[in-house]
Amino acid sequence: MEVKDAGLVFARYIAATDYVAIPKEVVESTKRSILDTLGLMVGGSGIEPGCREIVGLVKEAGGREESSILVFGGKVPAMMAAFANGSMSHVLNYDDIVTTAFVHPTSPTLAAALAVAERRGKVTGKKFITAVTLGIDLIIRMGLAVVQSPGGFKHDWHLSQLFGTFSSTAAAGKLLGLNEDKLADALGIAFLQAAGSFQMDWSVNGIACHRDAFPAKTGVLSSLLAQRGITGIKDCLQSQAGLYNLYFRGGYNPSPLTDDLGKRFEGIRVGIKAFPVCGSIPTYVTATLDIVREHDIHPGDIVEITVFFNDLTRGFCEPLEARRKPSKRMDASLSIPFAVASAVAKRKVNIGSFTPESLKDPITLEVAQKVMTRFDSELNAPALRGRRPGVVAIKTKGGGSYLKRVDFPYGHPKNPMTTDDLLEKFRDCVSYAARPIPKSNIEKAIKLILNLENVDDVSQVVQLFT
Repeated sequence: MEVKDAGLVFARYIAATDYVAIPKEVVESTKRSILDTLGLMVGGSGIEPGCREIVGLVKEAGGREESSILVFGGKVPAMMAAFANGSMSHVLNYDDIVTTAFVHPTSPTLAAALAVAERRGKVTGKKFITAVTLGIDLIIRMGLAVVQSPGGFKHDWHLSQLFGTFSSTAAAGKLLGLNEDKLADALGIAFLQAAGSFQMDWSVNGIACHRDAFPAKTGVLSSLLAQRGITGIKDCLQSQAGLYNLYFRGGYNPSPLTDDLGKRFEGIRVGIKAFPVCGSIPTYVTATLDIVREHDIHPGDIVEITVFFNDLTRGFCEPLEARRKPSKRMDASLSIPFAVASAVAKRKVNIGSFTPESLKDPITLEVAQKVMTRFDSELNAPALRGRRPGVVAIKTKGGGSYLKRVDFPYGHPKNPMTTDDLLEKFRDCVSYAARPIPKSNIEKAIKLILNLENVDDVSQVVQLFT
């Protein structure tokens, strides 16, 4: 019996699945991710100057007024609204994550879904939840296929951007009501635009902030082309020169792609970040905070801090001096030494930890100079199983020596964030918007999203932030 390409299987699955097929716990997980990610987009608008430049370019190009640009206002063609809003979603480095699949699933997916929902109009909360859930499920499954391969993830392709191309297409295509055949076309068209290098996390650059703009735009464009009858490579994932053979040289595990498809929704793996840092860093922050709080350690007490890294986290520790004293907010959020120093200096790590003022804070920088790094190959094995172990040792002037290892930081599905803390995070993010958002709008948005399945038109949510 001939085995169908997973791209075709996904197309059938996306077309056939509706809201009633999604378990309640998955619906709740999706709503939390929507709320969290929307807050990041709104807050990101005021943090990274590049967002304003991207929005300016989008508005300069103009076009049919279909979908809104968050915070900055104005309507543009849906694909460009997805690009503009997607450019804001990763700016804070605070977006939800699935460590077992090495993906941030919601940012590109939501940016595309919001744009298409507004373009189409009168999209109910149930339809919107369904589309975003399916996109999240798809990107996680695609990531798991790589991570669970015999050779594991090589840290070459950036899986969030690469596979976000397909999750955004899935969500956009579902909201456009594409049938199975056209969804297969849309995924095949998206394949021709799929890209993203992991080097963006290791090099000093600005484009990493705006990573999700590209897959979000691609998802909308690919779906609209398919809707108009443009055909794509239907066997785009497992064919001779399909994605997995071309990009990964056949080094993938096909089982996670379609096993229990429609029965098990991988969105239950999603974790909400408690700290605005790269997904490999929260365990280090948690370990540091646990030590200094439990033993009442202050910056002046520190003699030396040692952070133990593996192959995955090496790039967030080296070069050491640059990581101790980052010059840009995104670089700081990708630095284990600086994040650990901030945790010691301020006993918290939040958006305010990475402002221009905080990057020059003398106490934090003094502590950062005391951070040493040490490679530990034994930490590689847990990383292959999806854990991001953080090991921190602190020596104090009084002769104290404290060691802490954390495998599951706060916000991980095994240590989930409370709803109250999620709402606090949302409000904090929104407070950094490029223009003030009325408190009444913020609270109304929270109420609408937490009860999204009862909303008649999701555009109501977008309008609160434009």
